[in-house]
Amino acid sequence: MADRLLIDRHAQSGIAHQLKRGNNMKDILLKLYINIQDLLSPEDGQDLVEYALIVALIALAATAGMGTLATAINTGFTTLGTTLTNAT
Repeated sequence: MADRLLIDRHAQSGIAHQLKRGNNMKDILLKLYINIQDLLSPEDGQDLVEYALIVALIALAATAGMGTLATAINTGFTTLGTTLTNAT
């Protein structure tokens, strides 16, 4: 509750400061309206699409690299098995 009162007092002092500087209430309300519109603009969806494309690209690269990695691991285990078989 105390935090809410502090925020309200801060907002009121900001409006009072704007009025003292010669800005009229119409200008203050216009600035407030613009700030609210900026907060509510749907730009976050665009970021989500960009992140989804990046994840898809990483998944594609990982899938393409799995074939090479699987072959290298298979070769390594085959070599290890051959070495162990010949050692006994």
